[in-house]
Amino acid sequence: MQQEEEKKETFEEKIRGLPVSDHLFLMMHSLSDLALLRLGIVGDTQGKAINLQEAQLAIDAYKSLLEVVERVCSREETVPRRHVLAQLQLAYAAVVEKQAGERTEEKENASEDKADNTETKG
Repeated sequence: MQQEEEKKETFEEKIRGLPVSDHLFLMMHSLSDLALLRLGIVGDTQGKAINLQEAQLAIDAYKSLLEVVERVCSREETVPRRHVLAQLQLAYAAVVEKQAGERTEEKENASEDKADNTETKG
């Protein structure tokens, strides 16, 4: 228990000295990781467990924080993060497009199967 308290105090001490902008950058990093996980791009669930709503929420939150830090941080600090946002948005679009293609393919296959069954019966 005492060890946990010491860790907590050490953590709180580090936080007190950290500028808010650094906290925002850490949050943005976390959000970008979450977006990639929810898109099924990284992690042990690659291609599985895709949740577009969660991914979109993470990307939107990232974008909102970016708009805040762009007002107070240097261009040198924010330009790389603007590129990350663009990559997240492109990744999201690619997953949406892939899913749309898969659904179209499934419908075409179902239509072909139905046509084959009709021909067999007739």
